[in-house]
Amino acid sequence: MKMKLLLALTGLTLAISGCSSTDSDNSDVVAKNEMHCEYRTKLGTSIKKKVCMTSEQKKQQKIDEQRTKQMLGTVRGAGLQDSGL
Repeated sequence: MKMKLLLALTGLTLAISGCSSTDSDNSDVVAKNEMHCEYRTKLGTSIKKKVCMTSEQKKQQKIDEQRTKQMLGTVRGAGLQDSGL
């Protein structure tokens, strides 16, 4: 359940961050459009799939993953306090 939430939030933020980059400086656009590809396995399978994203999207994904982990840790910690553990 938590993994699905993390993947959904990551996908959503990648979609949003991909549409929000509008720079007029050409060198910045080239740097942001540099593609980074890696092979990842989906949960529940051993088949790898090629995933490519720009360096800007990769940075945004890392930030979003950290926020999600922090949010899940806060929720998990709050649940333990309520149960008396």
